[in-house]
Amino acid sequence: MKANEFTNEAEKPAAKKTAAKKVSKKLKAGDFTPHDYNPGWQELNFLKEVAKDNGDRMAGELQLFVPRVAATVNTKSERIKSLFDRPSAWDDEGNLNPEFQDWVDQGAIGESARPILHAGKAVSPPGRNKPVANLWTSTAQKRGDGSYTSDWSRYTESLSKLKWFSDVGYLFRIKPGALILELDNDRDAERVFRTFNDLGKFDAYEKYSFDTEMAMRAQFPWDEVAKHFDAVTHSGPRYGDTFMYGWDVESTAWFDTRFLEYLGPVKVAKTSSTTDDEY
Repeated sequence: MKANEFTNEAEKPAAKKTAAKKVSKKLKAGDFTPHDYNPGWQELNFLKEVAKDNGDRMAGELQLFVPRVAATVNTKSERIKSLFDRPSAWDDEGNLNPEFQDWVDQGAIGESARPILHAGKAVSPPGRNKPVANLWTSTAQKRGDGSYTSDWSRYTESLSKLKWFSDVGYLFRIKPGALILELDNDRDAERVFRTFNDLGKFDAYEKYSFDTEMAMRAQFPWDEVAKHFDAVTHSGPRYGDTFMYGWDVESTAWFDTRFLEYLGPVKVAKTSSTTDDEY
């Protein structure tokens, strides 16, 4: 064997090891700690790839936040106290950041108080069929008069929800790079549930006598979803679904609001012809 042939042969195992290492990392969904192969990692990587495609597709879209008009803390001093343990509310000199100052001064999330974009990811406890998110939005649709509407704002014009309607909303643009998980029906939710169950994050089925619906409502892994994804989006109502019941309109729950660019307040259009007096 010639010297150059020997060198080529000697390099091949190293190349194979490098390729194997790359595949191994791909299967671990960003977790590079040594562990045995589990099909849950492969499924989680697939969900992340789809979520990346969703983020790419939604990048640049306008989102509308229409808050319910409801005071959250009664007095100004109580509102200030509630922010003491939230570092993102304060600047380096100990002053409240502008959006938090708005909330302290006005006291209501709605009408004229702009939404607070929390720093870092939301902490969403497991269980129930909806996550805890830093912000919920719905796709914004601009009307000819310059006002905006969305599936959510139209929904709040319904008979039982008119008290939630606000004629001022807040506009955002989605930035590139977000991992946005899509949950459109019970099948989507069950796929996510089984993925994290396979990864050993909880042992749901045996505890709830293999009743998937009950197990999902009790232990749906929103905590893990929030760690791995930046948002969860839903394209619209799914009548007849059990676990997804209550996801009434097209909406997106944001765990990480770094992927939202705040554009400012806008007028929210009232699209129905029914007046407030009729409700």
